[in-house]
Amino acid sequence: MDTSNERKMEVQILEEVNDLRAEVGELKELLKQQAESKN
Repeated sequence: MDTSNERKMEVQILEEVNDLRAEVGELKELLKQQAESKN
């Protein structure tokens, strides 16, 4: 087993998860703004 390779994969996955969280946060803000502007 090449553990350094596994660690690289884990780091990559964590980075992608962080990116997705940031994008989801932005989308939530946009949806909130749209909902508020409709009322």
